[in-house]
Amino acid sequence: KSMYKLSNLAVFKDGKLQGYLTEDESITYNVIKKKTPTTLITYECEKEKYITVEITNIKPEITTKNKKIDIKLDMSGNVNETMCNISLKKEKNNKKIEKELENYLTNEIEKNINNIRKKYNSDIFGFLDLIYKTDYNTYKEIKDTWYESTYQNIDINISTNIEIIGKGNVVGGKNEKN
Repeated sequence: KSMYKLSNLAVFKDGKLQGYLTEDESITYNVIKKKTPTTLITYECEKEKYITVEITNIKPEITTKNKKIDIKLDMSGNVNETMCNISLKKEKNNKKIEKELENYLTNEIEKNINNIRKKYNSDIFGFLDLIYKTDYNTYKEIKDTWYESTYQNIDINISTNIEIIGKGNVVGGKNEKN
């Protein structure tokens, strides 16, 4: 008998199922690996009030040097919904949303990557392969201890840059005339 499970992404290591990513971890994986063209991000802008931004353009760039991984995410999107008392007609408010969203995403992505490393010790992002392709001398040095010590301790730096380019269905967006 077989049983099918439709849910979040599964994690494998050495051909064996290790478990399933949470919804947030699945989104992080898809954003970093550019497996999704768009995604919705909701964050708290005031106490128990939220803003939802549809990310419509995601450009991840992953580089490595000196046993460090740098993940740079350039994104753009639309404010789709807001419960906060904020006018989207003012440029300074859009910049504030961009900065808040960048901080939120940086923290969430860092948290999710660290959770995945801790729970599964599986290199689902392909960092070792990237090191092999771009820094072979470092690869030779760490390949035998990758899962035992290096992967858990490698420094991963995340930077996000987002530009709000539209208001979606929200009245008073950045690109609205008048």
